[in-house]
Amino acid sequence: MNRVCPWAWHLQSSFKIVSERQGTDPLAWSDADARLAALNEYQILDTAAEQSFENLTLLAARICEAPVALVSLIDRDRPWFKARIGFPDCETDLDRSVCRLVLAEPDVLVIPDLTLDPRTKANPSVTGEPLIRFYAGAPLRTPEGVTIGGLCVIDIKPRPAGLTEIQQETLRALARQLTMLLDLRRKTAELTRTATATATATATAVSESETRFRNMADNAPVMMWVTDPSGFCTYLNARWYEFTGQTLREGEGYGWLDAV
Repeated sequence: MNRVCPWAWHLQSSFKIVSERQGTDPLAWSDADARLAALNEYQILDTAAEQSFENLTLLAARICEAPVALVSLIDRDRPWFKARIGFPDCETDLDRSVCRLVLAEPDVLVIPDLTLDPRTKANPSVTGEPLIRFYAGAPLRTPEGVTIGGLCVIDIKPRPAGLTEIQQETLRALARQLTMLLDLRRKTAELTRTATATATATATAVSESETRFRNMADNAPVMMWVTDPSGFCTYLNARWYEFTGQTLREGEGYGWLDAV
């Protein structure tokens, strides 16, 4: 009887899974719910351009010597570009997207000639305008391990040699930096929401406390007033006005001194 050691069986199984995945659309088996939940947490889709994202995208284009570079986030029915160099649109259709392939990749995906790769040769962006020919993309992966898109570079000419090792390593580093920017943006938004909620709660508590004080003071059988150290009056209770005959306008400020 032939025996297969456990690690060899696992390796064969892994190759089978990768092979099966390469033959299918990554959107069909990737964890769409986790990806969409992560994008929702980041609150990044359809936001205005930000220089920090634009700068990293420009670096990717220059280092990889590519006319097009994109920060592509894969939404439910579209790739949306947080930053773009050399590309006019801020989003495209899923069937035109090559970047969705990074959802299946643990590392940089390089396709030297899109017309020869079975995953992309029928893509409308390959068979028609803008006639793209080369693609390389690094996954954008959250700290929780969810791939939400990619940092990609595109050329209209095939590149049989792909990217150099330095270019690939730089693309990885820029993708990591973009993920850190996204996470920083998320944490900043969370802190802002917390600070806003705290400020609102504090303002509400102060308002309620002031209301309780005024109710108590207005029902007190004695005159009560509130002034600052200079004698400027900010509050006089109902008994004050009843006793002095002053109006609210006459009493507040320094006017209360006229009745003393």
